[in-house]
Amino acid sequence: MSRIADSHTVLPSMARSGTTISASQVNTRFNAMHLIVNVTDLGAGPPEQLFVVIQGRDPASSNDWYNIVNTGISFPISTLGPTVIRVGAGMVPSDRIYNDFIPAMWRLIVPHLGATTMTYSVGVNYTNG
Repeated sequence: MSRIADSHTVLPSMARSGTTISASQVNTRFNAMHLIVNVTDLGAGPPEQLFVVIQGRDPASSNDWYNIVNTGISFPISTLGPTVIRVGAGMVPSDRIYNDFIPAMWRLIVPHLGATTMTYSVGVNYTNG
């Protein structure tokens, strides 16, 4: 059984619309993570959907980013409460579970489909599991 080895807030709870890009995140020793997107307000208006893109940074260029996870249309987030996205080497791919390692530098992009504001936070739990 894995244990949480480190955790922090990637995006604090805030009303957002459009596309949000997190600050660069540093991973020095972990091979798996749970990314928790917690929606606390769906806003007014037409139903909104969030997508999650996790990108790693190319260490050679230091400016180029590549996709590790892109939930896309297949797994949008459109309900209240937490949604957990699991990423780790050796995981069996499934609904919101991705088999890949966590690079030393990564970031999160959260595009919205629609113009409605949603309130959400994103946290991460790292482990070597």
